[in-house]
Amino acid sequence: MLQLPEALSQAGLQFSGATEEDFDEIMVMSQGLHGGLDYLPTRYMDWLQETNRTVILARKQGKVIALESVFVIDDGETMLLQGLRVAPQERGKGVAGVLQRFCSDLVKSKFPDVKVTRLTRVQLLPKDSQKYRLITKQGVLLVRFRAEELKLRLSDLGLGDIQSSLSTSFKPPPVRLDNTAVRRLYLTSDRMLGVLPNATIIQNWQPFKLLPSNMAILLKKDIDWMVDDVANPTVTSLCTFPFRVPIGDDW
Repeated sequence: MLQLPEALSQAGLQFSGATEEDFDEIMVMSQGLHGGLDYLPTRYMDWLQETNRTVILARKQGKVIALESVFVIDDGETMLLQGLRVAPQERGKGVAGVLQRFCSDLVKSKFPDVKVTRLTRVQLLPKDSQKYRLITKQGVLLVRFRAEELKLRLSDLGLGDIQSSLSTSFKPPPVRLDNTAVRRLYLTSDRMLGVLPNATIIQNWQPFKLLPSNMAILLKKDIDWMVDDVANPTVTSLCTFPFRVPIGDDW
């Protein structure tokens, strides 16, 4: 168990670092979250292996009741909060706040240069606007279809042959960047400053400043970096493969 400050132990909670063995219990606690579109089942094991990421569990009477992930980025100056969830029966009791304070204190003790906390909200509450500065907003379009219907749906959109469609629909076609081109375009030129919101790369809901240390993290991921024009980019996209999510009753 991680050392728990006395003030927090009075809440009857115990904290520990998450392990692979905790997966099933976490999934039970998370059932139905995000309307059945929870990303954590496919991210959890990778999170446990990431450098500078800490996944903390809160337990009550031995049972997992909450989870929070903290990822230190931006040359060690920013902690990114992700994956916060509290068991349904424990919501509204202040568990999330206690867990977040513990995670913040723990990370700052390990990374004393941390100055900024960043997070993602599905819905921005009035109290959030008083505590945080908005970096950007992102829209999500949900489309439902069976996997075997994918090619048919793409054909309906005129995208049966993706590579051919891109070549004929866009003049010139989008450019896929290799790692060298990514570093050159994003780190050694100012051409992306007018494209990226607040000069920030948003990848899978995660905001990264334009820094070599962050680029090292991103280039380890299976990402296709696309721009419309290398010389004068106006659009960029970080493309990743689809991943499976459990489908809930309301989807």
